[in-house]
Parts: sequence; C-alpha cells; structure tokens
Amino acid sequence: MTVANWFGLGTPKGTPPEIVAFLHKNVVDALKSPELAARMKAMGAEVVGNSPIEFGNIMRADLRQWTKVIRDADIKS
Repeated sequence: MTVANWFGLGTPKGTPPEIVAFLHKNVVDALKSPELAARMKAMGAEVVGNSPIEFGNIMRADLRQWTKVIRDADIKS
C-alpha cells in the first residue's frame, strides 16, 4: 500500500465558480514562485497545483481507499 500526504485548499459548497477560479489561479501562481517552490522542495514536497476537479477526484479516491481499509480491518473509534 502506498500512503502519501497531501495538502489542499477547499471552499464551502456553493462557493461561486468565479471565486474558486480566482483562488485557484492565485494559489497556483504562488506555488510557481521560485521562492516558494525552493522552500517546498527543500522540505521534500512535490508541488502539484492541480485543478479543483482533479483535487476533488483525489479526495474522493482517498476516501474510498481509507473507508475500505477501515472496514476491512474492522477499526473502531
């Protein structure tokens, strides 16, 4: 099993698409800055900056994966 950490920025459901687009553009621009890219690389991070749709797909895939792991292992809180 491969486990990877990721960080992302989310907005509340119903956030207007133009606000999502504005935030996405500005965050991706910041991630592309040489200073931030160098700091992230020094920490061993891979900067992706994918689209809101791609990020949603990643979150849903992780939820499915970990739901199965928890159920199969009968993990209880």
